[in-house]
Amino acid sequence: MVTMQIISFISLADVASQKLMMMSVYVLIMLVFHLLGITLYKGVNWKISTYLTIWFATASSVLVIIAVLAMRSTKELTKIIDTQVFNYFNDYSSGVIVILIFMGLSLYLYASSKKETLKKIKVV
Repeated sequence: MVTMQIISFISLADVASQKLMMMSVYVLIMLVFHLLGITLYKGVNWKISTYLTIWFATASSVLVIIAVLAMRSTKELTKIIDTQVFNYFNDYSSGVIVILIFMGLSLYLYASSKKETLKKIKVV
């Protein structure tokens, strides 16, 4: 999930359709492994584990994005390594949209799992 979210920030005009395909493949792989994990997990509420997975992956992506942006703006780093590769990291509109979608999904799952937990407590 982290890789897919970081790919959403990369801007390559020549391969825009390939970027969408790569992101789709990552989402499918993510879903397959997450569904496998949910079937093996014998927990009470699958929404909580899904919420935590999405939230931590998105938080990790945001940290990586901040690190890349910090490296882009550091003049001393350009003396040590070639920072030309960071020039492709400039599709902020699609990247922010993907991050917001995953954060929104995560918060929705958290809120719905909280409601279910409160209902179960009232029943008992």
